[in-house]
Amino acid sequence: SLQHLDLRDNQLTSLPPDIGHLSSLKWVYLSGNQLTSLPPEIGHLSSLQRLDLDHNPLTSLPPEIGHLSSLQRLYLSDNPLTSLPPEIGHLSSLQYLDLSNNQLTSLPPQIGQLSSLRHLELSNNQLTSLPPEIGQLSSLSLQGLYLGNNCLIHIPPLPLNATAVRGSSEEDQRLSATLESTTRERKIVVDGGKKEKKRAMNGKDDEELALPTKKRCLLPLG
Repeated sequence: SLQHLDLRDNQLTSLPPDIGHLSSLKWVYLSGNQLTSLPPEIGHLSSLQRLDLDHNPLTSLPPEIGHLSSLQRLYLSDNPLTSLPPEIGHLSSLQYLDLSNNQLTSLPPQIGQLSSLRHLELSNNQLTSLPPEIGQLSSLSLQGLYLGNNCLIHIPPLPLNATAVRGSSEEDQRLSATLESTTRERKIVVDGGKKEKKRAMNGKDDEELALPTKKRCLLPLG
């Protein structure tokens, strides 16, 4: 039975509803297409572990995406998404969520229900605030929260013993807060630099390259 489906870098504008019949799929690569929406049947892929949808013109996600109970990695960078469905909080197995380079202005409170999440990439959006529920992630398994190049005015209290580090570069005017624990490193990064990612097919951690940006949004802490 089919487990990996690679349709990257094509000109797909839609997916057929029949994709929901491929119940054995574990990895689906759809980045670099012309998808503006996803069929509700995408929620039938109960075995799906990785879904790549970056570099598409997606404007919304169907509520049925919350049915992907096995999903561990979801890549949605470089789309024009302005909001997320509340059902995204149902993704109880999700460990890595990349929403960078979208047009998000807010996050649903249900984002705090992602109890397995380890990395949340939110850089290069239009966020001015974060829901208080995001603090629930930090107290569970979250290791990295990336908020660079937004227009945040404040962040809600986070249960982290973080140390604020203000960048010395006058050009970049960067602000980052980093927490180091005895067992692993957790990071809250509010950084004006844009990150370009290279992802491996084996799902290993991304290699990041900081790029300059013209956006200037400073986040006051305390």
